[in-house]
Amino acid sequence: MAKFFSQVKEELIYSFKPPFWWLSTLFFNFVLAIVAIILTDYTHHHYFRAGLIGLIMSTWLLADVTATNQLGADPIRYKLMREKGFSAIQILNIRNTMLTGIIIPVSIVFAVIGDIIDHNHKLLLVDILVAIVPVGPWIGFGNLISATLPYRQILVKERIKNRLTIIPWLSKMALPYVASTFTIPFCLWPLYATNLYGHKKLSYHFLLDFILVFSWSLFVFALGTYLSHEYLRHRENKIDSLQY
Repeated sequence: MAKFFSQVKEELIYSFKPPFWWLSTLFFNFVLAIVAIILTDYTHHHYFRAGLIGLIMSTWLLADVTATNQLGADPIRYKLMREKGFSAIQILNIRNTMLTGIIIPVSIVFAVIGDIIDHNHKLLLVDILVAIVPVGPWIGFGNLISATLPYRQILVKERIKNRLTIIPWLSKMALPYVASTFTIPFCLWPLYATNLYGHKKLSYHFLLDFILVFSWSLFVFALGTYLSHEYLRHRENKIDSLQY
């Protein structure tokens, strides 16, 4: 366990070094979240609020996990971890933990900032709880995509030299984003069914809805993780042998 968390710490430090891959994604999703807040302020002004920017950030950032959490996206890093004795399953778990350690604090910070700007201090706890709901489903779904659709990221000039790999590579890059669009209703339907993000205060009814939604979140996480682990137990060499 100590080795696991030591590697999580190392991955976290690595993520804050150039080329800062996640910062560009963070900025892009932040801009989209601001636009969404502005637009929905007109159509959902009865319950939509600036504090829900945390929910939007966590949802969109985690949607990117389906592509950025690929086990072959950083082949040098993956190979290094394999040489250290980590299995593909362990690497997936390490990166999940690292990503969760980034995404949850970021979402909470944006929820706090949004409510401060909107002067909705009473709704702060509600917005924070709602912001962490998408974490489970998206990590679980990301696990499954990472295990079944791995690819190896190489330089563009190398990719051009190996033209037969371009279509499969683009497909594996695009499919997770397409799939995530269709799985949003499956992953987050309790959030919409209970109108959890529409609650105006922390109440008994809100707590029951949160327990329902959070339980579903854990279920989707467990399902996606279980299926990905089962797949990797039989197909681990598929990732190790990736060339393109």
